[in-house]
Formats: sequence, C-alpha cells, structure tokens
Amino acid sequence: MKSHPCDFVGDCVFQEPRRDEKIEVIRGVILNVVNRFKIARGKFPKDVIIYRNGSSEGQYPLILKYEIPLIRSALDEAGCSDTKITVIVSQKMHNVRLALAQINERDRAPDQNIKPGTVVDVGAVHPVYNEFYLNSHVSLQLDYNQITAQLSYGVSDLADYRVNA
Repeated sequence: MKSHPCDFVGDCVFQEPRRDEKIEVIRGVILNVVNRFKIARGKFPKDVIIYRNGSSEGQYPLILKYEIPLIRSALDEAGCSDTKITVIVSQKMHNVRLALAQINERDRAPDQNIKPGTVVDVGAVHPVYNEFYLNSHVSLQLDYNQITAQLSYGVSDLADYRVNA
C-alpha cells in the first residue's frame, strides 16, 4: 500500500458457508488491514468501511449483535479505538424491480430502462435501515443496506462513492 490519499487497503476472504469460523476470519481481516494501513500511513485509520455480502435482511440483527462488537474489539486490539465503522451490506438477490414512470414505446428497449447510476432511496426502501437501490449498470441492480454508520455518510454520498469508485 502506498501513502497516496486515494489508495486504500482491503482484503477479501472466502469461507465455506457452513463453517462457523466467521469470528476468527473477521478479526484476522480487521487486524491485517489496520496494520497494513498503519505501516503505510504511519497512523491508524479514522474510518473503516466494510462491504459485506451474502447476508439477508433477517441476518442484520445478528450482524449488529455479534459482528459489529467483534469488529470494534479487533479495532481496539489493534490500538485504534477511535476509528469509526460503517458496514454496508450489498445484495443482488432482491425482488424489487425499478422502472421508469413514463416509457416511450418508440424508444429502443435499452432506452426504456432506468439509466445506470440511478439511485432510489425513498418509497421502496426499509423504514429503519439506511437503504437504497442502485442500478449499477445496464442489466444489474444492487441493493445496499447500511446497517451501522458512525461516519454520518448520507445515502447520496454512498451512492456517489459507489458509482464513481
């Protein structure tokens, strides 16, 4: 990792879905990433953004109850107890279909769809979680659920970050 402000440290770990070692995997990833950041930048990160995949909405309470405290504990263990955490859960497996309010029948089929980068953050979203739907490109839609936010990112900030990343 370089010390350029636009560089970032990340990690990705594959695990078998039926395994119960998630606790050690999460702890290890956090410690690894924080230590790499500290070596490269000479200081601890102020903010940690975690993209989490493979969790249904019904698992959010478990993530909040078990994983967030584990992440906090790993950050404390690494020496960065002031670091703020944001966890974003992305999902492609949802049944929400976004469509234009007005469709011109004479338009080509691709032009009758919503445009890439379209964000819906009202109406079709969860009343409690900070949620938005992002049409990431022509054929896929993603649903992000931010289940904890200590960084005070708004939906438009996260959507802009994701689209421009």
